[in-house]
Amino acid sequence: MENVLNENNEAVDGTANSKTHYESIQPLVVVASSLAVGIIIDRITSLSIPWWWGLTASGWIGWWIVRRHQLDRFAALLLLTSVLALGGAWHHWCWHLFPSNDLGLAARETSQPVVLQAIALNGPRSFPAPKPSPLNPMARGVGTRLPLRILAIRNGMHWQPATGRAALFVKGQLNRVNAGDKLRIVAHLVRPNTPQNPGEFDAWSHQRADRILCRLYANHSECVNIASKRYAVGIATLVEKLRSHCNQILWNKL
Repeated sequence: MENVLNENNEAVDGTANSKTHYESIQPLVVVASSLAVGIIIDRITSLSIPWWWGLTASGWIGWWIVRRHQLDRFAALLLLTSVLALGGAWHHWCWHLFPSNDLGLAARETSQPVVLQAIALNGPRSFPAPKPSPLNPMARGVGTRLPLRILAIRNGMHWQPATGRAALFVKGQLNRVNAGDKLRIVAHLVRPNTPQNPGEFDAWSHQRADRILCRLYANHSECVNIASKRYAVGIATLVEKLRSHCNQILWNKL
């Protein structure tokens, strides 16, 4: 009887230890860490896309070969290497590769007047007037920020196709603009500034991470005209419409 009880207790203890072992393994944390390491390596080294894709393919092939020989630890290491390479390739595409007609590539630190057509990616977001500062004595009121997807830019009397994303800043509010609207905009094109002093916020790198290489500044809300309502309709547009509606309800109630 005692032997039976001992065997049962050992079986229960073994099951508990097995559960504890499997519960302590968190594979997604390891995968996410490998992905982050690949992003950091590409930010430092700027390796080419073919190099990253070659490393990814090598990792997958090596994992398949080693897995057949039941070398699980080595197979897991090769699999994490392929994930690392995917992270590097994704970062290289986001950070370095832009179409030749991306509007941001033509932006300079000195503003340039432009007339362009774009799609509103989100609804407009208002931001309060900045506090008075001795470095900026000009009083400014409430402004609006609107992310855009560029369609075309006017070149003389003709429209020239263009691509890319941009952040539009308008003096005043754009209450009539919704996500998916096609807009015709008169604004100043400028490249975000790089830090000039130690510890200063790097607006250029912050926006470049979102594949935004330029900013647009409009002096008045009348510089933004709606050419077509709901020109681009998709899941993102419907989600933004619901978000804007809920946001308006909160502002009305609060």
